[in-house]
Amino acid sequence: MVILPRSSHLHVVLYGRLGNNIVQCINSIAACHIYKINTIIYDFCGWGSTNDNLSVFLKDLIILPSGLSIHPCDSKLPPKDHLSMINDPGLYSDISKALQDPGVCTLIQEDVIHLLRNLFDSPQSCDSDDLDFSKNRPLAIIHLRGDDVFGKGVVSLERIPNNYVQPPLSFYLNSVEHILAKRDCRFVVISQDSLNPVLIPLAYHLETRQIGDIFTALPLSRTLQLIRSADYLISSRGTFIPSLLFSSSKHPDVFFFRDVELRHLSIISQQMHSSYIIHDQLSKYIQQGEWMNLSFQHKMMLKYPCSALSSPHLATQTLLSNNCKDYASDTSHYAYS
Repeated sequence: MVILPRSSHLHVVLYGRLGNNIVQCINSIAACHIYKINTIIYDFCGWGSTNDNLSVFLKDLIILPSGLSIHPCDSKLPPKDHLSMINDPGLYSDISKALQDPGVCTLIQEDVIHLLRNLFDSPQSCDSDDLDFSKNRPLAIIHLRGDDVFGKGVVSLERIPNNYVQPPLSFYLNSVEHILAKRDCRFVVISQDSLNPVLIPLAYHLETRQIGDIFTALPLSRTLQLIRSADYLISSRGTFIPSLLFSSSKHPDVFFFRDVELRHLSIISQQMHSSYIIHDQLSKYIQQGEWMNLSFQHKMMLKYPCSALSSPHLATQTLLSNNCKDYASDTSHYAYS
């Protein structure tokens, strides 16, 4: 990673969908604090859909609490060399080291919160009509991945790594039961589409008990509203849920399968949510690096037993900090979407 002087600016090409974009924004804000840079230009010419990435929201200049300025891609500032904010091991190593300083964490957190709430609280990011959920009943959101993991030919795309292993049905069922044991909730399943194998059995489980609603292909703005207002979040494997925790209006309990996603993000946002991990005690589920979107893997997602999984364990600050120290050498976090 090139260390730039204070007068320089970062010209960052954002890749992927919204979750990936937000992670790259957070990384670039952290880089500016580490390398003493005061301006970022975000360019949306990388791969990814234009209707579900940050270009939908980032239209104008934004000044963050630290004084760092965020410019959209049509900025008049002169272009610099594009820098990667998603797969640079040197950057991740530097961020991991910097996050050992609570003061740095606080500065980054304040800037990220300001940016995301500025973007997502704007009129163009909100729908005028609310979904009909009781204000007095806690809301639990279950997020499912779809076409970008389960679509035909997805593995043949070079930009899609084989570490997109999605949780089994049993993870979602165990999370639901853990939440219900604490309080009565309304569960809402948000799925990109109907391709995830666990969608139909999960929907049947919730609907027969009359405790859930299912939504597929919701508009992005509506999806954001629901996730940001949730009391509980049951996360798929990817960047979408972890990246949105910075803009949440509550302090949700978030459930992850096997490990906390994006550990350096969890360090920064740890005061804004509680992370729970459900471990694979048998260690016989599909491993990171093995995902090929094959029928036998789809069957394993449905049949992996609830008894093979642990009860949810709270990820403590010490655990997150220790995990973050070795983060740069763990390439499984690169290029999630």
